[in-house]
Amino acid sequence: MLIINNIIKRFNFNPILSDLNLEVNKGEVVQILGSNGCGKSTLLKIIAGILRPESGEISIDNKDLLSRDCESKKHIIYWGHQPMLYPHLTTYENLVFFLKLRNQSIPENIDSILDSVNLINFKNVQCDNFSQGMFQRFNLLRFIISDWDLGLMDEPFSGLDSSGEKLLLNKIESWKGINKSMIGGSRSGSPLARASSTVVISPDTTLRPNSVLAVQFDILSSAARRLCSAGVNDGPLGLRPCFPSGFLPSEPFLFFSSSLIFYLLLFSS
Repeated sequence: MLIINNIIKRFNFNPILSDLNLEVNKGEVVQILGSNGCGKSTLLKIIAGILRPESGEISIDNKDLLSRDCESKKHIIYWGHQPMLYPHLTTYENLVFFLKLRNQSIPENIDSILDSVNLINFKNVQCDNFSQGMFQRFNLLRFIISDWDLGLMDEPFSGLDSSGEKLLLNKIESWKGINKSMIGGSRSGSPLARASSTVVISPDTTLRPNSVLAVQFDILSSAARRLCSAGVNDGPLGLRPCFPSGFLPSEPFLFFSSSLIFYLLLFSS
C-alpha cells in the first residue's frame, strides 16, 4: 500500500501541494484529476523521487520512499511527459538499457510484445524521428516488459490513437487483476476514468512564477535546501553544516542566502 501524509510542495514560495494525503491499495487505479498547474505532475514526480517535497511522508509497504535507499524504489515505474529514451539508440537498444538499469533482461517473446504495441517494424530503428504517439507506445512497452508494483502515469493517453487507447485500457485492467497499483494524472474526459476511482486536486493553487529572477531564486533555494539536507545526514562528502543537528534553514533564510549568491554570481560575471 502507498501512503502519502501531509505532503507540502512549493515553487517560488507558491504552494502547489498543501498537506496532501492519499492512500492507494494494491490493485487500485487512482486518477488524479485537475486543471493545468494544479500539481498532478508534481505529485507523481515526488512519488517517483524526481522531486522532493518541503515536508511530509511517503511510504510503500512500510518503506520510506523519501529516503536515499533505492531498495524501496525499484518496484516503481514512471511514465512522464518527456520521452524516456535516447534518440540515437534503436528501440531495442533503449529497451536493453532500460532493463539493465532495473537489473532485468529482455524477455524471450520480445518480438511478439513489440508487435502487440505496433513497434515491431521499428525494433532496429533509431528513435530520433518518433512521433508523440510512438513515444507513448514505447512508454507502454516499458510498462509491459518490466517488473513493477506501482505505476505512475502522467497523461498516458495523450497522443495515442484509438487503438492505442484501447490497448492501454486493456493492459490497465489486466494489471489490476494481478494487484498492480497505478496512479494516473489526467484532465477531464480522459479514458483513464473508465478504469479508476478519481481524486480531485483543487486548481486553486497554480504555478505562477513572477519573473525569470524569481525562478532563479527558487532554483538556488532548492539547491541550498538539498545541500543542507545532505549535510545534516552526513552527505556523500561526509560534511556537516555549521547548523545545530537536525536544523534546516527556514525559507526566508534560504531566500536571502540564495538571493545573495545569485547577485554575487551576477556581478562577478
